[in-house]
Amino acid sequence: MQETVTVNVPTNWIDHLFNPSAIKFTLGKCIRHRNRNDIKDVLEHVEGDEYLFSCNGQFYSWDILSEQLCAVIEPKGKAELWEPMDEDLKKVSLKVLPPSYAA
Repeated sequence: MQETVTVNVPTNWIDHLFNPSAIKFTLGKCIRHRNRNDIKDVLEHVEGDEYLFSCNGQFYSWDILSEQLCAVIEPKGKAELWEPMDEDLKKVSLKVLPPSYAA
């Protein structure tokens, strides 16, 4: 049996989404992934302008206003990622994906 690890949601982020199905559909579309059930660990910034999510083990950050999509390079795991986010998202290593990726 796989052990479930509980990780506290980082400060200034929420995991209770207003319309999770629609949000997962949109996030999946950003990364060109059709199965919204593969979109996991969705966090929304309290200001509502950024999402952090995973798909098949890869974490992404999507800024709605700039439409900038980034792949999280380091750290890799959920607990390892959410901990530095609690202090400052700038401590997370991101790779900006080409604009056509999020089209």
